[in-house]
Amino acid sequence: MSSTHYRRTKLQYDLDKVLSEFKSMSPRIQWHITGGSSQTCVQYSSKSDEDRWTDGAGSFKNTDKDEADYNQLNPVYKGTVFEQIINDLDGLRARVMTRSRHSCYSMHKDRTLRYHLAMNTNPYAYMYFPDDLNSSEFYSTAGEHEIVHIPADGYIYETDTRLWHSAINCGNDSRTHFVLASVSYKEEND
Repeated sequence: MSSTHYRRTKLQYDLDKVLSEFKSMSPRIQWHITGGSSQTCVQYSSKSDEDRWTDGAGSFKNTDKDEADYNQLNPVYKGTVFEQIINDLDGLRARVMTRSRHSCYSMHKDRTLRYHLAMNTNPYAYMYFPDDLNSSEFYSTAGEHEIVHIPADGYIYETDTRLWHSAINCGNDSRTHFVLASVSYKEEND
């Protein structure tokens, strides 16, 4: 099935290595926790005086924060597969984001595309893309949307989060993704 909302890239990483490295550094990581979401910043902004673990977390809506400024690697990630992924994608504002069970984000748009590596998931964790949230016919055109499950298969998935979307975890287990933006990544043969 063709999609305008997401695609699997050619980039694939050893998921066991990702999980092992993340587990080994977890005791040194600090989290930003709100509602059913936990985030920790893999990259931070050198222009900010705020906590480098949490300053890039959450919404940038109604702020003067610029994702391009979030390009400094938190030292705990130096020499890891996370640094490799950031370098391969020319990544910005990289975060590890966890959605707890039975929770979802509000509908929102991001400023740039997002790249996702599912670290762990469950079959009931989705991204939801309505076709047109602003349409007066939105609620009367059931089926005019896309629901996406990003598998934990080691691939990076490009998502067009500049469109209205939400992340929904209907399952009994949490879902954790490594998420980053890139304004310059382009695959060969695109």
